[in-house]
Amino acid sequence: MIDNFDKKIMKLAQKEADRTPKLPQNFDEHIENILSCLPAGKKRRFTWKKVIILAAALAATLSVTVTAAVNYVRQRMEAMNEAERSSHFQASLNTAPADFYSRELTDMEKKKMEELKGKYYNEGVFPEGTLKRIEAASEYDGNGVAFLASRGTFFLPEKELNDEEILQIIDFREKREFSIHEAESKAAAGELDDSAYDAIYEPVQLELTAQDQVINYSGEMRIDAAAAFGNTLYIGERSNKANGSQACLYQLELGSDKPVKMEVQVPDGMDISMMTCDGKGNLCLLLTQSENGSFENVRSCLWKLSPEGEELEKADINQISGTKMPYQAIAADKDGRIYLAEWKGAKKSQRILVLNEDCTLAGSITCDDGDVRGLGRARNGEVYGVLMAGHEWIPTIVGFDIQNFTIDEKYSNVLPDDVGAFDTMGAGTDSDLLIWGPYGIYTYNIGDQKAVATRAQYELPNGAAMCFTPGSRALFISNNYTVKDGIMDFDNYSLEKIYLMKAE
Repeated sequence: MIDNFDKKIMKLAQKEADRTPKLPQNFDEHIENILSCLPAGKKRRFTWKKVIILAAALAATLSVTVTAAVNYVRQRMEAMNEAERSSHFQASLNTAPADFYSRELTDMEKKKMEELKGKYYNEGVFPEGTLKRIEAASEYDGNGVAFLASRGTFFLPEKELNDEEILQIIDFREKREFSIHEAESKAAAGELDDSAYDAIYEPVQLELTAQDQVINYSGEMRIDAAAAFGNTLYIGERSNKANGSQACLYQLELGSDKPVKMEVQVPDGMDISMMTCDGKGNLCLLLTQSENGSFENVRSCLWKLSPEGEELEKADINQISGTKMPYQAIAADKDGRIYLAEWKGAKKSQRILVLNEDCTLAGSITCDDGDVRGLGRARNGEVYGVLMAGHEWIPTIVGFDIQNFTIDEKYSNVLPDDVGAFDTMGAGTDSDLLIWGPYGIYTYNIGDQKAVATRAQYELPNGAAMCFTPGSRALFISNNYTVKDGIMDFDNYSLEKIYLMKAE
């Protein structure tokens, strides 16, 4: 799951880079220099954090280096004492994939942010105070601006931000970037103490509601794909090269901590990449095989099983599609049709394959103006998607005409447009769609002007929601990774907790 989520983070980071003031061209080199100077036992676990640091920095839209602002900013940075510098470096190692706000910035606040950045860098206009730091969301009292490092979240008051509060955010981000430059120098000199990396392993403490559920699990099982129907959760486990085990499928009754392995033999060498359930409860699995993680030569097969694990249909997706491209989203409608969204990559257009109930090709839908990242069956039984449209990557909820194989509904400006991709969707109990994105969970009723935010990012476990379950819950997982000699082994991990978080 970390691998998949990191790809999403980097996609977000790249899109942010495309549309915001650029970071210094050698910023990536600074991070690489830090990595190259670390002791052997620290390199791998810090490498995992590299994507976090880069994404956070990109989201911060820092556009001026310390050197460029020598007359103002450099003096301010160098005036920080060692404790303050260390504190900001720890903030750069938080477990969140980017910076978040507890609410969306207004257009006026965004405009004021850009104006004050210019004054900060070019005129030496600094805040009078410093940003408050909190250890838990419940500590925020609604006054001023505060930062929760473990979730990468700036907590904002409901009233419009004033100049002082905006300057505190700008100042905090600049100090955080400076701390990374400092870490580079210390790492090169062998002076970066091991304790500097403690934040990497600090567990995130969730403040659960009465409607949230946590299933503790101890065993060898890993979750790499999931789908739900009724009270049953289906879990797909990838093959494990470390111990030679093959991919397999489990059933887990919601509320139980005892998964049951299904008597289903996944073809040798293939992994369960994605899964969904159709309106009858049948399980649709996308099986894939890729050499060395290649995105250009992927073997794909669709496998349809009954709830008891009986094989109903099987289809060679490579033969049907005529390509060996991977896929990034799957959904099935109330009539059993299956939708598969191709990975767009550098292509000018993207296809969504539509398969009949018997897994033969019904047709394909071409998306010329963006990238459909998420697919899901809505409350009415129809499949909808989130199209990340145009160069600006504006999230747009779309519906499909399966008679003409076109996009026939578009709902723009209903989701936040500056928070990355929305790629997990499902039906709500009281709303048409539940949608997860990096900023949290939203509900949407088809035709409404705006989606409604129901759970913020800081209220949810780390990582992406794997699926939505009946009862309007989002499924997240927490894995227990093997650590040996200070190195986190991403090939050896087991399920630690399943979180079912109330979504509406």
